Amino acid sequence: MTVSPVGRLLEKIYPLDVRAMRWETGQPTRGPVTTFGGAEWLILMRMVADDRFGNPEKHNGAFSADRNFQTDDGTDRERISFDSAMNALPGAHYASVTGLSEVTFLANLDAPEWLVQIMRRRGTDLPIIVAEAAGSGPAALALPVAIRPDRNDRFYATITYRGTLTTHELAFATKKPTELPKIGLSITTYNKPEYLRPNLDIIRGSGAYQSGFIDLLVVNNGDPIAELPGDISVEEPGNIGGTGGFLIAQKHFREKAFRHFIIMDDDIVIPDDLIDRFYALSTFSQGQHIGALAEIQNMPERIIKEQGADVDPSVPFALELHNEALNVHGRKRGQLYDLQDSDYSGWWALMVDLSGPEIALPPFLFIKRDDISFGYESRVANFPTVVVPSLSVAHGEEGAETYFYYDIRNDLIMRARNNDTLNLSTRSLLVVAATLFLTYRLDRQRMYSLALSDFLRGPARLAALPVAQKLQQLRRIAARPIPLPEGHPELTSEKPVPRLKMLSAWIWPPAWRVPNPVPIVEPKQRACVTVIGGYIMSKPFTEVGFEYRRRFASIPSFLYAVFLIAVIALRRRSLVARYRDWR
Repeated sequence: MTVSPVGRLLEKIYPLDVRAMRWETGQPTRGPVTTFGGAEWLILMRMVADDRFGNPEKHNGAFSADRNFQTDDGTDRERISFDSAMNALPGAHYASVTGLSEVTFLANLDAPEWLVQIMRRRGTDLPIIVAEAAGSGPAALALPVAIRPDRNDRFYATITYRGTLTTHELAFATKKPTELPKIGLSITTYNKPEYLRPNLDIIRGSGAYQSGFIDLLVVNNGDPIAELPGDISVEEPGNIGGTGGFLIAQKHFREKAFRHFIIMDDDIVIPDDLIDRFYALSTFSQGQHIGALAEIQNMPERIIKEQGADVDPSVPFALELHNEALNVHGRKRGQLYDLQDSDYSGWWALMVDLSGPEIALPPFLFIKRDDISFGYESRVANFPTVVVPSLSVAHGEEGAETYFYYDIRNDLIMRARNNDTLNLSTRSLLVVAATLFLTYRLDRQRMYSLALSDFLRGPARLAALPVAQKLQQLRRIAARPIPLPEGHPELTSEKPVPRLKMLSAWIWPPAWRVPNPVPIVEPKQRACVTVIGGYIMSKPFTEVGFEYRRRFASIPSFLYAVFLIAVIALRRRSLVARYRDWR
């Protein structure tokens, strides 16, 4: 028997006897609309067979397989289950976003004997069968299931069979709406062809694109891109950052009178079905932006970066990330299905509803916190963001050190523009300055002070700052990464250390000695550096780090930051007025 593509995937999961798992995939239907059982259906989400985002080191959890499943009559059968983050339909999310009270599972399959069951499950509770059909030979099934916005259920299919199973269509769907609108999709890119080209291929190969429902725009901030397909619109405005790319796309698709457009990063990996899932939601969604959760790409574990987040109103720079570091195949995966609004979702993949308020983001934000500002200001205008767990991307974590400056400065700008609800806390600003000082991070001390002083310039002067000049300045300040040395001790501590004790170490002579070899410290482990004169801080999800040592230059740098914070406190009202009034 020829092993199908799905079979080859199963061979990696069950290398001993994959051929016993007799499952073959035929050619599925394409496009967001399919004719099935004499009716036209809009496909909400097709089942995927591989959810690893192209990373062979990751575990493929798209489905699970049991070659020796025992039925009630005691006979052995084979069984596959699609209870996974990418294949289980999040009922509350789809009911809330679409307004539907029912979805239908479509299955086009063939086996000498088969049983298809749709399961409803909440958290780690035992699943409940809500629909099923049994038979033999070829069949086209349409199994309806009820969904509600107030129940955080997930729905998934299982197939139990004997002999060889062939599937042509496995999808959740609904009856085709009267109107199928066209939507926009924009990618802002800066010299990342290794991500851009594969994603463009996936987008252009999607059913929605092939059916003419996607208008694709690339905003290229970097070097010219050779041989882009002629059906893609391209803007080349120079390096205007992610903010500028978003503003161009928003204007571009408003002028075309589109209701929705997807803004997408250039450093993500997307699954084949993502665009069609977004498109299906766009045909129903009103009154909210739709976000995707982001899994961390450059690590073998299946760990979520975030599923949307909220802004801490009282503490500058503080964010509450929803389901941060959650394992998508772990026991707590049920948390993904709790329906909640978010202040924002990242621009790695966000579907923007253009009928909402036009948020006048300052173009000089350039990069970082622009997605947060957009989402937060939309939320203030009663236009929340909903992050749907079956919309997933993988996001690399190779961020540049210069991002720290933009995170700090742009968070202050966001808080000044929304000062009715967000606080510019002097105490919090001092805590950040003290932490950088006491952990010897002189490069970040200098970037912090630069962010504070540039914020004090006001919007008009920020708008006039040359982008290239600012980037050069930040690159001169930023520490250079070094490979993590092998054999060096790794320090960890579970107990927080008071900053006063950390400060006392500055005048304790033994604490100025740099250990040999220099120890490696994980981020957020500041307790480890209180009594040593130097250390290497590892960069998450990479094999590099940064070496930091106590330096007398940190003292005047800290005092300068304190002075700038005092000036911000004194000029708070005028700064708020200027940033609010700027257009």
